[in-house]
Amino acid sequence: LANPFMPYDMNLMLRITGGWGWRGERCVARWYTMHSTVIQVRDWLPDDVGGLVWFSYSNTAMTTYVPMYAGITDVPVDFKTCGRTTGFSRRSAWWAFNRAAVLAAQRWGDMRKDVADVRDPLQEKYLAAQEEVDKKAVALLKEDKAKGRAYLTRETQKACREATEAYWNLGDLLWTRYDGQW
Repeated sequence: LANPFMPYDMNLMLRITGGWGWRGERCVARWYTMHSTVIQVRDWLPDDVGGLVWFSYSNTAMTTYVPMYAGITDVPVDFKTCGRTTGFSRRSAWWAFNRAAVLAAQRWGDMRKDVADVRDPLQEKYLAAQEEVDKKAVALLKEDKAKGRAYLTRETQKACREATEAYWNLGDLLWTRYDGQW
């Protein structure tokens, strides 16, 4: 398997091969992951609610996936604000997730419980709410497509904001709990 700290061109020189041939194996949970998605396509539901992207920023092992339905019309501003190319900013959701992931990666053995204490309950909450959100959205879409889409947009924005705030707080916790213990 390829060394995660080695550039791809070293694979050729060292004759490392894997599922990608000369590029070697690459797991999904990488420190340089910008975002990842899990896509659900449910043909028994109206398209606006049946298409669902579970979206996450940063390292997949350290993040929470938020539900983004096909019928949404907007996301929070901080999900539209590029953080990677403009530098650190609390106006970019990406930095909330990435900062926490970068900090946790420094001492994953110690910090993984702190990450799990934030990541797992949020993920479980969003998964548990899915059936109820779907049911309410279907009813609203039958009544008025605009009402259904507005509901899905609100639910998506609520999850995005909640997860972003949780990860800003997680980054602050990691920064202070392990201060001076690096």
